Amino acid sequence: MMPLFDATEYQGLRLKLAWNELHVGFSFFIPCLDTESMLRVIYSEAERRGYKLIHSEVIENGMSGIRYWRVNPSDAPQSGEPS
Repeated sequence: MMPLFDATEYQGLRLKLAWNELHVGFSFFIPCLDTESMLRVIYSEAERRGYKLIHSEVIENGMSGIRYWRVNPSDAPQSGEPS
């Protein structure tokens, strides 16, 4: 069993994400300005775990960032992943 919070490295920062608690339909927000790099990091980790995500670049509580949703692989559009 994976630990509850698993650290993912991003530009020298350790992002602690509860990947094993991220069920289909759940979402999370990561504030960031360099969205292209963050998309690659998170999608890479999700793929490693066999998760399918979609995302939207948003402003929440005055912070720019990305909101990710875990979806069923059969429901996810292929265009949601970064190139």
